[in-house]
Amino acid sequence: MIALVVVVILVSVLRKFWLTTFFIAATVFLQLFVFRRMQKNYVEHAVLENIKATAGRLLNTENVVIKGNQMLPEEVIRKAALVPGT
Repeated sequence: MIALVVVVILVSVLRKFWLTTFFIAATVFLQLFVFRRMQKNYVEHAVLENIKATAGRLLNTENVVIKGNQMLPEEVIRKAALVPGT
């Protein structure tokens, strides 16, 4: 990504309009469709691992359900101290 930005700067200094336009488009395409997807996957993985390391450890489970339709019973929430003051 940084290499493409450097190339865009160098080409724009040389005043090559079409090459500059091409490299800017390539940089935007890579950011939106390649690196963004990789970043989302990385963040999702990090969130799941953090949940497993914190709340999962307190609840003695390795199973994490994203957007599940099951509610935790009140006694489980109290036992795990997921909500302060309960």
